[in-house]
Amino acid sequence: MAQAADAGMLHPTSEYIAWLDALKAHGTTRAQIRQGDALWLDQQSRLSVLAPPQELYPDSSDTTTATNDVILRLEAPGLRALLLGAADDLALDALAGSGQSLTSDVVAVALPPGTPIDPQGPLGTVLKMAHPRLVVVTNAPGGTGTQTALRNASTLAPDDEETASTLNTPIARVFTSGSIALRGDANGWSLGA
Repeated sequence: MAQAADAGMLHPTSEYIAWLDALKAHGTTRAQIRQGDALWLDQQSRLSVLAPPQELYPDSSDTTTATNDVILRLEAPGLRALLLGAADDLALDALAGSGQSLTSDVVAVALPPGTPIDPQGPLGTVLKMAHPRLVVVTNAPGGTGTQTALRNASTLAPDDEETASTLNTPIARVFTSGSIALRGDANGWSLGA
């Protein structure tokens, strides 16, 4: 049986309502998730829900749709991954102050194309707390990516090279949507085939 999980929305868009209708039409079970929930993938692997909080952030001049994005931490044998999605600064500040464990081997984040990682900003704070061995940056929803390219810290823009050096963590940018393969060994994690 197919299952889906999401945080819901304060003001559902027509796309979101169409998605809910499609789930219902196909008999897919849907669960609403919030901070503190866990989704077990098997007996040893789970997704811990780190955000949004139990009550979604209300509309204000500081909030965006991304403020209530789902933030997950995958815990599987040999791998911990922090999945930040397109969380905005408010959500990242709340995550940094939540007291939750963020330690992860890999951190994945979605940023608008060309957006650098500010090591002094909320994302930089979360990355420092996570101590990742690899940061994977994908295009944020609505971003336009027409090429597919994998880059490592030695071929990134100067901003990424400086940030990678500051964090002592390689940064890989993945353009367009799709999937990636990770390869891990005693030396860390990297993108691989």
